Amino acid sequence: MGDEEQQQEEEKDELEAAGLPFACHICRGDFNRPVVTKCEHYFCEKCALQRYAKNTKCAVCDAQTHGIFKPATKLQELLQVRAARLAAEAKEQQEQQGEIQDDNDEQ
Repeated sequence: MGDEEQQQEEEKDELEAAGLPFACHICRGDFNRPVVTKCEHYFCEKCALQRYAKNTKCAVCDAQTHGIFKPATKLQELLQVRAARLAAEAKEQQEQQGEIQDDNDEQ
């Protein structure tokens, strides 16, 4: 398993340990403005609203949502931490590549 795959697995484990999903149940992609239903299922805001326009029930458990989608603040906080960590890692990687190029230029 590569470093990136291992990192993704660790992030999934971190979210699961907090009782939070790592992807939207509707689009199966990374969360974009995550929301949570009264039945505690998580979706992208856009996915939840599009589904609600067609079907007012939860996409996971079929409970009536009544259109109540609250911001998923805990999930959003974890996603922001993850984004910051990824940005820091990318910056570090760029700096290391710059050092390698500098070393090659000197030779």
